[in-house]
Amino acid sequence: MKALVFAALAASAWVGSAAVETVSNSKELQKAFERIAKSSPDKKEILIKSGVYFVEKTLNASSVTSLTIRAEKPGTVEICGGVRITGWKRVLGTPFWSAPAKTADGKPAFFRALVKNGKWVPVSVLPGGTNRYEHTARFGAFLLPNLAGHWSRPPTREENCVMPYKAEDIPDSMDLSSADIHFLHMWSDSLCTVEKVDRVAKTLVVNEPADWPMGAKEKYEYEIFNVREGMKPGRWFLDRQAGEVYYEPLPGEDVTKLEFVRPSLRNVLVIKGGADLTLDGIAVSGATPTIEQKPGFGGLASPAALIIRGVKGLTLKNVSVKNTAGVGLSLSGCSNAKAFECVFASCGACAVGVSGKDIVFERCLVTDAGLVHRASSGVFVSGSDIVLRGNEIRNVPYSGLIGFGNRNRFETNFIHHVMQVLHDGAAIYGLHVNGVMRGNVVRDVVALGKGFGVHAYYADENSRDTIIEDNYAEGMPVPIHNHMSANIVVRNNTIVNLGGDIVISFERCVGGEFTGNRIFCDGKLDTVLADLKKKVCPDTIRVYDNLAL
Repeated sequence: MKALVFAALAASAWVGSAAVETVSNSKELQKAFERIAKSSPDKKEILIKSGVYFVEKTLNASSVTSLTIRAEKPGTVEICGGVRITGWKRVLGTPFWSAPAKTADGKPAFFRALVKNGKWVPVSVLPGGTNRYEHTARFGAFLLPNLAGHWSRPPTREENCVMPYKAEDIPDSMDLSSADIHFLHMWSDSLCTVEKVDRVAKTLVVNEPADWPMGAKEKYEYEIFNVREGMKPGRWFLDRQAGEVYYEPLPGEDVTKLEFVRPSLRNVLVIKGGADLTLDGIAVSGATPTIEQKPGFGGLASPAALIIRGVKGLTLKNVSVKNTAGVGLSLSGCSNAKAFECVFASCGACAVGVSGKDIVFERCLVTDAGLVHRASSGVFVSGSDIVLRGNEIRNVPYSGLIGFGNRNRFETNFIHHVMQVLHDGAAIYGLHVNGVMRGNVVRDVVALGKGFGVHAYYADENSRDTIIEDNYAEGMPVPIHNHMSANIVVRNNTIVNLGGDIVISFERCVGGEFTGNRIFCDGKLDTVLADLKKKVCPDTIRVYDNLAL
């Protein structure tokens, strides 16, 4: 065995033809990544001892072949891009504690997530719970299919930025200088900071144009995040001008004994290019978008804590990505990849974004996505020959799984408590081409408020030649929804809505079958079978051999 030094403080050695570098603190970890690309052995391994590693800059590796990043003991290593918040003091005359939240150069820090003892802390909010305010803006243009351009006329900037409000919802005494106004649209949302408030006219102007015009499709709901008036035990508020964070402790909590962390880095771990990469037993946390970065459809465009791009031959085993204000994992342009027994939890946007070819996710848990941006999915898939099998997806405000692409298969997944905030989505939603949804179980999906509805399985505009079979769906009036799609085969599914109606929908579709399904319904059973010209077409959509009970 021959000694090989990669970093002054790290223990490294040749083991056969592999270079193994053992690290035990953050500086060693940073050095290991800086040196690993320059190493000569055919196989390289970074072995990380147990602990939480706070890193001050993104860990990068590019075009590295045969690299393994492994926890010495699975589940005991966390690589965190966050910063501890210290110096907590009581705020006299209030139930709050406060601490400075500044960047290294002394400027106020911006963040939309806070972690306490490893757990996500909800921000202050009004009016709270499932309650919402309603503004008084109106927008009369028609909503068109995406293929037709979205709106019948383009909205003006004023229609996207000016919100007239009710005086009782925003009193003159309320300070909105640090607030986020959260607009709930149909399948998207907007999180906007406040430019100015006209207290006389009762209008509010946001800095960032909302994703939808104010009041479009009769969606008037909004809530206010990060205001002092929305504080209650277990919540926090950031004064963005002063750089001071406030927390109201839960009964019995001693703030001096709690550890608070704010996400700081845009990305924590980034690996681009190369082949034969393995991540085993590590956790990644603590990334945050800038205020300018938008989440995009399904929450996919937000920065990710863990980015893996363009790798051929990838294995993720017992990997966790958690407590990050943007996307958890972004896996793009990869091939021959597999992830199993991984956990993606407490993400501000989409938990997992997957694109590429020949990728398998199996026996993974995706939970609590969209904690900042509510129009986020649990998993967003785009590409070909991607398989999600035997995973659990839960606690998601929008669609549990969004799938775009060719020959993708979603099989034996358990998806529940999704579509908790928004509408016009599903447990499994997307544009499916030559796809398969098979053997999945969907339950506890209930619409909140008025909208286009929620579904279990949804083949949207331009989906075609896809099979939906052997699935279970419970508790939804329209469990299977096909819209502007072609040749969708729905067969041998079990559909249950005891105490309610069921509608089988092939809206504006051509081709397709609905056969061999078992339907349990106490209310009315109806069908929507229409082609792209809105004509009923029973000869085009074949319905036969179903059992209704």
